[in-house]
Amino acid sequence: MPSPQSQCRKATRVTAKGNLYLVLALALLLLAVALENLRPLALTVPLALMAGFSSLFHPKADLKVEREVEKTRAVAGDRVKVKLRVSSGEPVLVEVRDRVHRGSVERGSSESLLWLQGSEELCYEVHLQRRGVCELGPARLMLSDPLRLWEEEWVCGEPVEVYVLPKLLAARGLGLGASYTGVWPGEVLSKRSGKGYEFYGVREYAPGDELRRVNWRASARHGKLMVNERVEERVTDALIVVDAGLLGLLSAREAEELVDAEASLAASLALHLLRSGNRVGLVLRGRESLWLRPAFGKRQLEAILYALARLEPGEPAPLDYALNMLTPYLLKPNAEFIAITPLLDAYVAESIFQLAPNYSVLVVSPNPFPQRKQTAHRILEVERSNLIVKLGKVCRVVDWSPGSPLPRAARRAGRPARFSRTPGGVRS
Repeated sequence: MPSPQSQCRKATRVTAKGNLYLVLALALLLLAVALENLRPLALTVPLALMAGFSSLFHPKADLKVEREVEKTRAVAGDRVKVKLRVSSGEPVLVEVRDRVHRGSVERGSSESLLWLQGSEELCYEVHLQRRGVCELGPARLMLSDPLRLWEEEWVCGEPVEVYVLPKLLAARGLGLGASYTGVWPGEVLSKRSGKGYEFYGVREYAPGDELRRVNWRASARHGKLMVNERVEERVTDALIVVDAGLLGLLSAREAEELVDAEASLAASLALHLLRSGNRVGLVLRGRESLWLRPAFGKRQLEAILYALARLEPGEPAPLDYALNMLTPYLLKPNAEFIAITPLLDAYVAESIFQLAPNYSVLVVSPNPFPQRKQTAHRILEVERSNLIVKLGKVCRVVDWSPGSPLPRAARRAGRPARFSRTPGGVRS
């Protein structure tokens, strides 16, 4: 994707060598004053001649830069080709340095010394190793006089952002399903009896039921007509919550890897739910908090992927407050609530525990302490296990080790106790 030619902003400054010559000339002047003798001033003549000679050959150029990026959206692990075209109206020797943030340069170089006679191209390839926003530019061009007494720095163009989206995982087998559904047909099991393909149960015949739904074996066993009920397939609302806070106990690299795993899982769930025709919303807790209302379609998926690309570990605001305030605002009762959290915060677990009676809750907890032997980590692992057991009584909790297949961890997760509503409240 080419960018338009951009004018450059320049700044002239004296180099370290030029400053040394100035200090030397000033020292000779002070020495002449101190000795009351003008002979030391004669030594400044060669310095002045060198400065004048160098200024005569100081390059004068009108530089322009045009950047061409292969694509501005990629997936972690991809490579992006970058082409930088530098042009000048006058022949000039230029040192080019193109800034690359959050990526490694391969197959070429982002720095070069070019002799410009019209325009030259600088080509290289950036390996986008992890999720995030990779910034390319601005380009810095350095011009100097022959003796390098002063130099001009040209800053050309604005940074080009390349969004590195998270990798997608296999998100099937998590047993998603909500009591609240919309009026549109879809592929999510609604946990409500109706017309469908998956067997739900058997009930007594009621006037108006179709005869083809009669279960004759059950009718003979009970001595009265019984009909089959099947799971109705309709769409629902889903809210995905990603917790990237309270990771100070991990190293910077470990925290980034954990957040990358959470972002990949959230992106995979969002893609799966949106492809099924559901409305999906998002709440992020990280260095910058963000929330998106549930919506349909590719535009919502794109907004979710871009938000997950910007997710960084941090804690600007407590997540439990956001859950208690935002969830009733964004999500209708009995809809799907999915929390992706390492369960390092007891307040977050308590908020999920309070939300469980009102929503169909699924908690996926990536393990932040795989194979750790330090005593502090073992204590935190025990506390995390206690929170998993507590939440497992009211919702489904998947204890997942990033890097292992998610469906396998989902099969190991136990089923929560079922809630039933009564006029006086909720009982299990």
